[in-house]
Amino acid sequence: MTRTPLLLAAVMTSLAMPALAADPLLDRYKAAAIKTGTNMIAYFETCAPGISAKLPEIDYTPEMDAAASCQLSEYRKSAGDAAVEELVAEAEAWSEKPFVGLESMSPPGEHGASDAFMNITLSCGVVAASQTTNIGKAMRANMTALTPCFTQ
Repeated sequence: MTRTPLLLAAVMTSLAMPALAADPLLDRYKAAAIKTGTNMIAYFETCAPGISAKLPEIDYTPEMDAAASCQLSEYRKSAGDAAVEELVAEAEAWSEKPFVGLESMSPPGEHGASDAFMNITLSCGVVAASQTTNIGKAMRANMTALTPCFTQ
């Protein structure tokens, strides 16, 4: 699997991440992910006009809950509390930047783009979980319309 589909799956997981038990970092990560998802959809609209009307509101499935919780928990175990704080700060910074092309969809920073976090993302079942959401299903159903977004 190439990094781009994996990164998009990670974004989609983050989009569907519900607020789990009082974890302020998770709440911040979720808020950043929702804003990042909004930026992603705005970019898709520039290269696939009308696509946003075909994408439903973000939904939260139990599979997404488990995958998102696993991501932060496993990263905390492997890299520590400070690294998770930095990961969340990176996600917040990323959410402030509009997407202008495929390259801008790659998470910046030491943590979000690290091989360790990508491996955790895979091991936590993020890709499979992203396929359980209505927005994930709609994106797959509209992949032909989205093709220009991935070839620019």
